Amino acid sequence: MKKIWGLALILGMILGIYGQVAPAADACNHRVGIFCYSALSGQVFEDIDGEGDALETGDEGKSNVMVKLLNSGGTVLSTTTTNANGDYSFSNLLNGTYYVVVNSKEVAPKAGYNSCFSLSDVWAEQTYQADSENTGEKFGGQDSKVADDFTNNKYEHKAKVVVNAGNVSGINFGFNFNLIVNTNDAAQGSLRQFIKNGNAVKGANASIFKVFGSINLTIDESDQGILPTVTDDNLTLDASAQWGKGAYPGGPGIVVMGPEEVYDELIYVIGANNIILRGIYWKGHGNYKKQDDLVAFKNSFGNTVGGDKLQDANYITGAGDGGEGLECINFDQSTIIGNYFGITPDGKSDGNSVAGIGLWEGCSNNLIKKNTITNSGWAGGIYVYQEDSLKNTITQNSIYHNIYINEKENITFDGLGIDLSIGQTWGVTLNDGKYNDDYGNRGIDFPVITKATLSGNTLHLEGYVGSEAGQCLFGGSTTSKYF
Repeated sequence: MKKIWGLALILGMILGIYGQVAPAADACNHRVGIFCYSALSGQVFEDIDGEGDALETGDEGKSNVMVKLLNSGGTVLSTTTTNANGDYSFSNLLNGTYYVVVNSKEVAPKAGYNSCFSLSDVWAEQTYQADSENTGEKFGGQDSKVADDFTNNKYEHKAKVVVNAGNVSGINFGFNFNLIVNTNDAAQGSLRQFIKNGNAVKGANASIFKVFGSINLTIDESDQGILPTVTDDNLTLDASAQWGKGAYPGGPGIVVMGPEEVYDELIYVIGANNIILRGIYWKGHGNYKKQDDLVAFKNSFGNTVGGDKLQDANYITGAGDGGEGLECINFDQSTIIGNYFGITPDGKSDGNSVAGIGLWEGCSNNLIKKNTITNSGWAGGIYVYQEDSLKNTITQNSIYHNIYINEKENITFDGLGIDLSIGQTWGVTLNDGKYNDDYGNRGIDFPVITKATLSGNTLHLEGYVGSEAGQCLFGGSTTSKYF
């Protein structure tokens, strides 16, 4: 009997000691003898502003997202899904090191979907993570160049968790649909996926670049351009924050280039309005290549290409045979400002074989201002086509050396700075003292300089607009001079 009481006393002392040293707060879920079983919990949420911070006002916990628990060797121990608030938990865990992984393909946007789109069309990228090692920004997950692949047990959104005789909470993951974190051609975190997300997710979508370098695209036969066709309003593709990084210290940090011998636009906007493009180098392969227009808009209004700041500028160069730097069809009430056509960020000539900017049918009420347009082809720096392209203001641009040279076919063609045309005709239209409603911008006559006088640092010019001086038709016209 004494031996039995002695053993009971020893066990009681052991259990008492363990009970005393266990954490008083956030302690074990439950005990079995001397073993402490703990719980692990956290949340998956949409980081709406994409800044890589913890859950804040406006963010939303994401339901029905698969979460797995792995041991230190990578074996799956348990699988669960998040609840309506984005919360998840695992219980009955002994002390040790674990990993929590989240399936990013199951994160749905708070804004909802445009018609005919669903979860299968979108893919969020990670912005935030809290675990046993770090808390804060986690742009792109484990490796920003690698996409999540739960099907093949490749986990990109992975948090290390150390359990030591107590519950662990706050293992949280944040995701965003506008993040661009790699220069891959496709998949999670890419430029292509951002545009896909933008087409699918309701409301305005603005890119968040966390990468710089060259994006070399392949052709996607399902789209009219090399990138997905932009079809939803209010998409902003702005890489100005990456300016000065990468290959061009004084230029764009993002270079977008398609494959050679492909007759497609790099980016095509169709039926979408209020689109903003800025701070990107759109690079073609030059003459003799089947590269169509580099940037194109159709049936679109209220857009902005470029901006007032240096880093807002797009560089658009090297559109191949039959291509323009920027082609616009039924393009209205838009602004093209501060861009560079036909010259690279390091100052080299790389012309667009037809024109720097082409305004085709139905392009009216646009402002083309403070652009540099050079080395364009046979249609000139800016080409305004057809009678229904009206009231376009073209001002303060630098337009020069627009000469088309095709050594392969032994062709040289002097293009105009601005060509107002009709049909397939190019070149100078002589002043006739009247408007011609068959031409772009109504075929307004060009200014004629009759006298130039230099007085100190002041240059005084005299002249007229029309076929002769004194014609009232063009009274009140605004002219711009460039030197």
